[in-house]
Amino acid sequence: MSTRHSNRTQNNKSTGTKHRTLEESDQITEKVERSMRLLAVIGRVVGWVWMLMLVIATLNVDAGANRTIVIGSMVLATAWTVFSMWAARSRQIFGSLQFVLADAIVILLVGAASWAAGADNLFHGGYLIPTLAVAAYGLNLYGATLIAGVIAVEQAAILFSWGVGPVLALSSLGFILWGIVFGWLFATIRRTDAYRRATVDELLVERERSVRKSERLELGNRLHDSALQTLLVIDSDAENSDRVRTLARRQSRELRKIVDIYTPDGSETLKDELLRVADEIEELFDVSVSAVVRTDVQMNDTLGSPCRCCPGVHDERGEALRNEPNRPLRGC
Repeated sequence: MSTRHSNRTQNNKSTGTKHRTLEESDQITEKVERSMRLLAVIGRVVGWVWMLMLVIATLNVDAGANRTIVIGSMVLATAWTVFSMWAARSRQIFGSLQFVLADAIVILLVGAASWAAGADNLFHGGYLIPTLAVAAYGLNLYGATLIAGVIAVEQAAILFSWGVGPVLALSSLGFILWGIVFGWLFATIRRTDAYRRATVDELLVERERSVRKSERLELGNRLHDSALQTLLVIDSDAENSDRVRTLARRQSRELRKIVDIYTPDGSETLKDELLRVADEIEELFDVSVSAVVRTDVQMNDTLGSPCRCCPGVHDERGEALRNEPNRPLRGC
């Protein structure tokens, strides 16, 4: 029983290790995703602080700017920053298409606020750039580049409408570069994490193969040490019928033990224990024991009392079999 229990315990440990490894791999992936969301949120907060300073300066210096629009754009940026921080807690929300599109719309409104307010300069600062990280997270490289292109066209149109030179207006193309950078960065991070997960899966498969190979080797050794050796003894002493019968019963028990050891079911029952005791009796008295078990129960921590209806059944019946092997015993 101890060998069987040891083998099943080893299998349970192997299964538990596999589950823990998969859980740890999932946790690493979640940490990677959380880090990308955190990067986008940090960029948004930094952009908000930058915009706040420019808005304060615009309200104090630019008398021609519409104060309502300037303040309204700052309120919108503040509200959306807070909402972005809340959404970043969930991968499903922050990476959804709805959130990415809403984020792009808010950014376009904030980006156009300087023109709508009639300000002399752009006062959104770097608030527009983090939306490219959001697009890269929720979409991909192409999606982030597309949204970056829309923002670049809007900003270039505003600058051209103010009569600035083409060089300054074309500087808005920098948004496209930012979109490419964030899209490539997030895609590379996720591709690397996918490679890591694939490597973990391959290692688990290889570990499983190693365990199976070890079990096959152990099974082969057991069969060699029991069945083949017994057959050799029977072949050399075939004329002794009592000896052959004893060896055959012994080998039958050994084979049953081997089968039980490699049975997938890891639980042990009262039947298993009674059969083990019966094997001891056969070995001790050189008699044939026929065990008939009508019902069965799982063994528990109190091995001497597997069930309430028959306390001490293991000790009492095991001792009875040893003292009176020919006496019939009734089960539960």
